[in-house]
Amino acid sequence: MGMKRNRRSAVFLDRDGTIAYYREYCCRPEEFRLLPGVGRAIRRLNEAGLAVVVVTNQSAIGRGWLTRQTLAQIHRKMRRALRRAVARVDAIYVCPHPPTEGCLCRKPGIGMLLQASRELGVSLRHSYTVGDRRLDVLTGRTAGTRTVLVRTGHRPEPLNGTAPDCEAATLQKAVTWILKQEASRLGGRGRPLDPSTRTTAFGRGLARDSAPSLGQRPRESRRGTPSESEGRAKRKIPRAPRPAECASRGGLPVGLHQRGRTL
Repeated sequence: MGMKRNRRSAVFLDRDGTIAYYREYCCRPEEFRLLPGVGRAIRRLNEAGLAVVVVTNQSAIGRGWLTRQTLAQIHRKMRRALRRAVARVDAIYVCPHPPTEGCLCRKPGIGMLLQASRELGVSLRHSYTVGDRRLDVLTGRTAGTRTVLVRTGHRPEPLNGTAPDCEAATLQKAVTWILKQEASRLGGRGRPLDPSTRTTAFGRGLARDSAPSLGQRPRESRRGTPSESEGRAKRKIPRAPRPAECASRGGLPVGLHQRGRTL
């Protein structure tokens, strides 16, 4: 009997209000801007070997206000901004449906997280969901992940009993909490690397044209941590994924999934 493969932990990030400045409907690339410090926060997750997965509701597509081509342009802009901080996201899952369609991929439904778990080999039980709204917390709790509510986007909402595991002022502080949880869970075995407390270099995964193999963690280097400018000059960051068509698998509507190379 073969050994059971270890499944990777992931951090599921909401987009608007968590990664970027909040807009109810972001329909043009020029409207998209990363929040301060987000690149560094995501880079810390990359260095720790955690999968970084964006899960976002974009009903403007279903309403006819946003095309999938423009959405791809927005996400290319996001990836370019992250590359400047020597950071990356491993996959992007989008629900394009309006609320009236009642799909299971639209948050607080968990279809996008289930799809990521299957396709990326992610353990939901050992993963985290981060967002700026109650529906993000509810999504993560329903899927069995731990949850973090950040206060960088949507106006505060009543939680109505949907309390997060952690409440953080920014994504940077959310990442600090996540890395502490991972270090505690692993008990010193393959402890995630945290550049805020340890001197490390970027792993080989960041130097390749694709993400590291699932289940692998970046290797440490003896040279110490390069500056961001050195990282940009010497390291290639994986290019943006190619969108796949929204499909239905086994009766479960799934989101528009971007992975691979850019259009």
